[in-house]
Formats: sequence, structure tokens, C-alpha cells
Amino acid sequence: MKSTPSSPPVDVPTGPNAAQKDLQDRLTMWRRALAEAVWPANPRVSDATLTAAVQRILDRVLFLRGIEARRLAPATELRHFVDSAQPWADLVRRRAVMHARYGGHLFTTHSADELDVPKDALHTLLQQTAPAALPFPFHTLDATRLGRAYESSLGQEFRRSAAGLTMEPSPDRRKSAGVFYTPRPIVELLCERVLGPLLEHQTPLTARKLRILDPACGAGAFLTGAFAFLLRWHKRWYEAHRSEVLAPGSPYREHVLLGADGTLQLSFHTRTRILQNCIYGIDIDPGAVEAARMSMAFQLLDGMTEQQTPFQRLPSFTANVECMDALDNLHEHFSEPFDAVLGNPPYVKEYQNRRAFVALRDSPHAHLYRGKMDLWYAFTKVSLDCLREGGRHGFIVQNNWPQSQGAGPFRAMIRARSTVESIIDFHDRMVFDDAGIQTLIYVLRKERARQRYVVAHSRLAHSTARPLSETIKARELFEHTEAWIDPAIGEAVMPLVTTQTATVLGRMAAHAGFQIRRAEVGQGIIGGPDAAFLHASIAEMNPHERALMHPHHTTGVRFGQAAPKGFLAYLTRESAPTLDRENLPVITARLDRYSQKLHARRETRAGTRAWHQLHWPRRRALFEAGPKLICPTRVRRPAFAVVHEPYYCSRAVNVVRTDRIDLYYLCGVLNSSAVHFWLKHHGKRLGSMLQIDTSFLLGIPIPDPATAPTAAEEIRRLCVALHGWTAARNHADEASIRSTERALDAIVGDLFGLSKSEQQRAQQL
Repeated sequence: MKSTPSSPPVDVPTGPNAAQKDLQDRLTMWRRALAEAVWPANPRVSDATLTAAVQRILDRVLFLRGIEARRLAPATELRHFVDSAQPWADLVRRRAVMHARYGGHLFTTHSADELDVPKDALHTLLQQTAPAALPFPFHTLDATRLGRAYESSLGQEFRRSAAGLTMEPSPDRRKSAGVFYTPRPIVELLCERVLGPLLEHQTPLTARKLRILDPACGAGAFLTGAFAFLLRWHKRWYEAHRSEVLAPGSPYREHVLLGADGTLQLSFHTRTRILQNCIYGIDIDPGAVEAARMSMAFQLLDGMTEQQTPFQRLPSFTANVECMDALDNLHEHFSEPFDAVLGNPPYVKEYQNRRAFVALRDSPHAHLYRGKMDLWYAFTKVSLDCLREGGRHGFIVQNNWPQSQGAGPFRAMIRARSTVESIIDFHDRMVFDDAGIQTLIYVLRKERARQRYVVAHSRLAHSTARPLSETIKARELFEHTEAWIDPAIGEAVMPLVTTQTATVLGRMAAHAGFQIRRAEVGQGIIGGPDAAFLHASIAEMNPHERALMHPHHTTGVRFGQAAPKGFLAYLTRESAPTLDRENLPVITARLDRYSQKLHARRETRAGTRAWHQLHWPRRRALFEAGPKLICPTRVRRPAFAVVHEPYYCSRAVNVVRTDRIDLYYLCGVLNSSAVHFWLKHHGKRLGSMLQIDTSFLLGIPIPDPATAPTAAEEIRRLCVALHGWTAARNHADEASIRSTERALDAIVGDLFGLSKSEQQRAQQL
């Protein structure tokens, strides 16, 4: 076993992020040191019990340090355990006394009380959390900093093995797979948008009846955020009605204290009543529930410090923060509906947690299921189920749901059960630390709309290095529109566009006369892993091997053909029903390097693919010689091209083969600025990139060339010329290419019935 680490040097981290990282590292070190000491002393303890016990031990010490640093308790409380020969046994014996004194949840009966905790481990923890050993004053460890540090370990569990102790995802990986701690500016913005309107025309006597829920509360960022929002509102209300509050016989007088500076402060009793009446959280992870309760306790401690009052016994948080699965009929758990539901639900795809989606398909939320969906859609349904009619709901979530193919049933639910009030899209500003996820905030009312309505839509349009708190307040950085939402169109994509843009899109759709069929489109090849089938050269291969190899393409070029990157071994049930090791030595050697991954594939385990065959080889006819249209799926602007040579490509490329329309005409239309405009507003985007998945490719409106044969022929001619210039590489100057593309844009724009000003607007993209 590893020895307990010594106290780290007291170097003061510079900057808020460094200080936060330092705190997180210390918590991780303390947690691991305790686990490594407790495990051998309690060899029969389960992994789950070990994890929970270590957290409770650490929480008790941090809480006592917290009240000591805030001078809410005498410093002798912890000193007794520092000097004890059996510190943990002494603490357990004093647990009932400490619970009577401090309240809360930390000193209630817990599995940790039954364990043997070596004295050296606890003495070391007490030494390392002492004020002299820390680079920050302990009283600055508030609910926000503590919660953020705790969030990093949610969904993790200590696992014991012969190799030692590791921290791994717990059996339910929902938290570890898809949770990111919400920055404070986002919490405050969402609280303002969701809770602010509920408090209009309220008094403290009526506001105390509001019920607010976070159904995936994690370490409590939104619980403490909503509580802080309510406290600020109450304080402003009392100050604005000061004479009424201080009048003899006022029902509000007992709610406040008169501060030393003459301002009105909320009494501890008032703060506690607001928290217990109004704030509720649910989480499936016991560690998250523990962390959220700890954050709420520290928030009440901060209130005592602010008022310079003696310590007052904390309330129990067990009824306010509960451990359960929010997706398991949560609305039936509560006797009353909620006025507001807000938070940051877990973002989890099916490939990250198949077990969760198996349960989803056999639940009341099954109608939301579709491939490529996200688990957070079900949390929105739960939120609507728990709300009263007219109640308010807001989440920060991934920003692709208005266009995503997998979000169709989710959009239908939103249209059928609610009215969206506002959407704030942060575009390519990543609001979560260490997570490249594009997000938006939505706010809605549980009130079904009967006709088309306007939603306020803001989208961050300008890159900025400003802090997130400043960016949110800078209206000039956002593009603001009043977009229309039609409740009658079910699963259809939800383009958040102005009336003017909607008119253009509608006109383009009306001029559609041709549609690509699903059977005519194929995604590129998936090796699973690709590297097992890719070779840099075929120089060392024999004729048997070369017969199976094809140049491999991972992208495409607008009006042209990209150079291949290496060679692909096209191994399928037809081309390689068995692996001929004698005649395919180079191919076999590379496959053997990836044997473990290849055998672990779903199709291989199911017996539908031999281990040496491509995971998804697609239809070979898609890639063979002959006219075809290719396009990378992720591009800044459409990059279609007509290719006649064989084009074996990766999953990053779509291939279209059809004889129902001239491919050069089709390529010209699809590369036009008008179609770019369509895809930007009616397609799927990842930041500044277009994501042209098959479903969006099939949805592009294409004018029927038979309705305007002269224009169609000119589009074909211009497209052939552009292909020739691209193939010749620099044999035409850029000005000629640009003028040809503008001419093509004008003809295509006319076919769509767009005015000159509308065409110019599309060309500005």
C-alpha cells in the first residue's frame, strides 16, 4: 500500500482558476489517502461503502474546519481529535453530541461510523487541513468553490484489486459520462430568466411558497444559485419596504435583523425557512447528494458570518436533497407540483451508456427515443411533468437540438406542451471548462401554444476573450432576432430565424422539384477501428494483398477531388470471407495489432462480422468507378464535387449515386450560396461548421432542371468549368473562379425565386 502523502508545500496559486485547481487537487489527495488507509483496516468493506465513508469522514473534518475558520465554534473542537490516541473512535462517540449541537446531516448515523480509521490517516488529514498548511484562508471556502471542487469526483467510485486502488466510473455512469460543473455566471443568468418573472408582484409571505427543483443537482450549483437569488430578492424587497417592515406589529419584523451599518439583514430563521420551503434537488449519485447538502450547509454558514451572529443549529437537508433516479416517475414522488425547474442535466449519448438507454426504452419516456438522441431530453420531459401549469423551466444544454435528427420527438414534445420564451446560444464559446461542448440556454413556460408565436433568440456572433460574466452582459456581442415557432409542425426542425429569413426558406422549399432518395446516399466506410485497415504504402505487399487495397480518402474538395491519404484494405464477407494469413501477411500483421479491439466490436460479438472484416463496409458500388457526388460531412461551406474515379472514403464523407438527375447540375445547385444559406438556417451546425448528415442532405430543396432547361444547362456548364479549373490547380486566376461562382449563384438564386437583395444576402455568407 502507498503511504499517506505528506502535507503539500504552501505555495499560493495565482489566479482564480489556479486556486480552484489547487483546491480540487487537495481534495483528491485527501480522499485517496483516506481510502488507502481505510481499505486495509477494513478488508471486507464494499467499494461503494468505502467511497461513501471516505467522503463522510472528509466532509466532517472540512465542516468543522469551516465553522472554526468562521469563528462560529471554538478552535478546541478539532484540537481534541488532533491530540487523541483514537481520533476517529472519539469522534464517533461524540457524534450524537455534535449532531445535537450542529444539526444538518453530517453527524447523523453513517456507515463510516462502523469502520476502523487508522489514527495516522486522520491525524494527517487534520494537519493538512489546518490553517497553516493551506495557501488560502479556510473561511473563503464558500459553497461555490466547494461544490465546483466536489463535482470533479461525481460518478466515481473507489475500486480495489490486486493491482491496488483506483478511482473509476461507478456502475451507473450517467454522472461521470455527461456532467460538467456549471459556471456561476450561467447559474445566475438562468436563475434570473426562470425565477425573476415568478417573483414579480410577490411579497415575502407569498414568495416562501415557491417550489424550485433541480432534477440533476450534482454538487448543488443551481440549488445554491437559486437560494442566493431568493435571498437577494428578499433583501431588496425588505429594503424597498423598510418602513412597513420595521413598523410595530409588522408580520415582516421578525424576518430581519438590523445590521451594524443600518441595513436590513435576513435572520437565520428566515434564510432557513426559504431554503427548506423553496429549494429541492434530486440526483442519482449518492456522492452528488452528499456534496449538494454540504454546499447548502456552507451557504448557511456564510450567512452567519455575514451577520456576525453565533452559530445556530443547521436544519436537516434530507427532505430537500434526495438520492433517486429523476427518470423514474419523479412527479409521483412529490405531493405538490413545482413552480420552477432548472439546471444542467447530464449530456449522455447511447454509445456512452447503453444501459441507461435500455431503461429509457422501457419507461414512460420511451416516445422520446431515437438514434443519436441525448439522455437530457428525458430530463426536460420530467421537468414538464413536475411543473404546475404555467410554471417555468430552463436548462443549459447542447445547442444542436433545434436541428438534430435525433431530437425530432423532443421538438414535438416542446411544441405540444410548452411555449418557449427565450433561447441564448453561446455558439462557439465553450462555457464549460475542459469540455468542447457548444451550449445554449432555453427558458419556457408549461403552457401549450395554439398558434405560431415569437421567441426571443440571441446568438453569440463575435468571438471575445472577455470573461464569461462580462460576455453574457454584452448585448453587442450577440445577434438578436425574434424567431417564429410553429406548434403545429411536430418533429420538424426548429430554425430560429427572423420572419424575413423564414420567408426566404419558405420560398426555396416551394421551388423544390427534386429530392435525393435515401437509397442514393451512403456514408463512408467505418473500420472500427479505421487504423486496423489503413496502410501508408502498398510497396511491400504481394499481388493478393494489392487486389484488396484502394486509395483512401478522408475528405473532399469543392468542385474537385482530394488527394488520397494512404490505402484501405477493403475486407468484407465477399472479398475476404476468411483471413488468408499465408497470402495476406502484411494485412494480417496490421490486423493482429488491433485484434483485441476488433474482437470487441458489437457486430463481431453478435456473429454478423468476422473479426478481420470492416465494421461497416457499406455498399461497394458507392465507391467504385463511375459518376458520383461526394461531400465532406463537416465543412465551412458546401464542398460537393463530381468524381468518376474510384473513391473509397471514410465516414467523414457522404457519397451520392443517382442516374435520375445530371450530377454536374446537382453539384452546382448544392454548392450555391442559396443552399449554403439553407443549410446555415435549416440544417445542423457545429460552431461555424455545417454538419451535412444524411437527413439534412435529403432535406435540401432542389429545383427540377426540367422546369428551366436553359438555366440548368448553364449551371452544368459552369460547374464543369469549375471542376476543370480545380483539377488543373492554379491554371485559372482566383478572380475568374469567383466570378464564375457568382454567376452560378445568380442562376440558382433565380431558380429558387429569390430577389437580388436576397441573393446578395446569401452570398455574404
